Amino acid sequence: MASYKMVADLHSIVTNTTLVVKVLKNWVDAGPRGVEGFDAMVVDEAGTRIQASVTSTGYVGMFDDQLDEGLWYSLSKFSVVNSPLRN
Repeated sequence: MASYKMVADLHSIVTNTTLVVKVLKNWVDAGPRGVEGFDAMVVDEAGTRIQASVTSTGYVGMFDDQLDEGLWYSLSKFSVVNSPLRN
């Protein structure tokens, strides 16, 4: 398997990286502007958790049926952004 980063190594300028994570919980919900999004709480092998979100409506359907709770996945080609709710 290719090398991968841990969740603790992520920050907003990380690009072109891969994470190996377990999906703890996933859900589809309307976001703050009423736009449907897919969210998942994931954890890496060190036990560090992070929430992953897909907010582009064109991609929500690609993930909601593909990421099963309790299974491990290799995720790549994603962006890291700060939460808009963070102070």
